[in-house]
Amino acid sequence: MSVNIYLKPEIKNAPEFRTKTHKDGSQGLQFDGMALYSDKGRLHVMLNEWDIVPPVLEEFVTDVSIRVTAPCESFRRECGVYAYEDAEAEVETYNLGGQKQSYLFAVKAKNLQSAQALLRQIKAGTIRPTESYEGAQQGLSRAELEAKLEETQRLLASTTGEVTLAKQRLTQAVADKELAEARVEAAYKLAEEFVSDSWPWCLNTTAGERIRDGLNSIK
Repeated sequence: MSVNIYLKPEIKNAPEFRTKTHKDGSQGLQFDGMALYSDKGRLHVMLNEWDIVPPVLEEFVTDVSIRVTAPCESFRRECGVYAYEDAEAEVETYNLGGQKQSYLFAVKAKNLQSAQALLRQIKAGTIRPTESYEGAQQGLSRAELEAKLEETQRLLASTTGEVTLAKQRLTQAVADKELAEARVEAAYKLAEEFVSDSWPWCLNTTAGERIRDGLNSIK
């Protein structure tokens, strides 16, 4: 994490500006007791993520930059370019040294307040990128693609349930058909038996019971 407040060169002319010699002989720069650093010839002070610019420095500020990281498993954000007031942020993912994938939030602005405000919105998920790195080819962002995927999965689950029920009904219908065919076949066999054998009419009750028992035995 780094928060750099870049300063005008004129700060060197201010009475609070000092050059300090360290014990090892190296020299450092200070302004009103704060350490100054040089980044490619540009002087800056370093702050914490949610600090404010010290009032004594405000007249010398040219621009600010914030670079922070967050593990992707904590939340999901769309990679791309975000903008708010005079601030602009780039959100990308990276994987360093075999560690879990993380987001890199790189914010630049003219003042620290707008940079911090944009960073808060990105972390909270209340702002969309002005330029997405994820949906340009298909016209859909990651969030939109995930929403479509969830909808497709719901439809698939519903369809799968209907197919399963239809298969069960078909299986039952086939079983009912086979049972009916078996009973018809048994009835034909009994009819042939009556035709071939001489059954006295007085035994019609016994014959009826035999027919009933014969059909019921087929299940």
